Amino acid sequence: MHGKVLSFGELLLRICPDIEQDWIEQHQLPFYIGGAELNVATALALWGVPSSYLSAIPHNAICEAIDLYLKRKNIDTSPMQWTGDRLEFIIYLKEKI
Repeated sequence: MHGKVLSFGELLLRICPDIEQDWIEQHQLPFYIGGAELNVATALALWGVPSSYLSAIPHNAICEAIDLYLKRKNIDTSPMQWTGDRLEFIIYLKEKI
C-alpha cells in the first residue's frame, strides 16, 4: 500500500468519572481522547497503515500534550490547524447497575 490516509474531524475529550468511586477525594478524573475520525486514524496506525489526522485546535498546553500523545501513537499531526479558542468536551457518567 502506498500513500497515507488522512482522517479529519472534531477532536473530542471525554471526561468519564467513575461515580461508584470517590474520584473527587482521590483527585482522579480520567480523560479519553477520541472522536470518530480520530478513532479511525488510531486504528489504522495500530494496523501499520500510514495515518494522519486533521482538526482545528487551539494552541495551548492541553492541545500540545494531545498532539504529542497522537505522535506517540504513530499518527502524523502535521496537517493539524492550530487555531481557535475551544476544544470540545463530553462528560460521560456511567450508570450504576
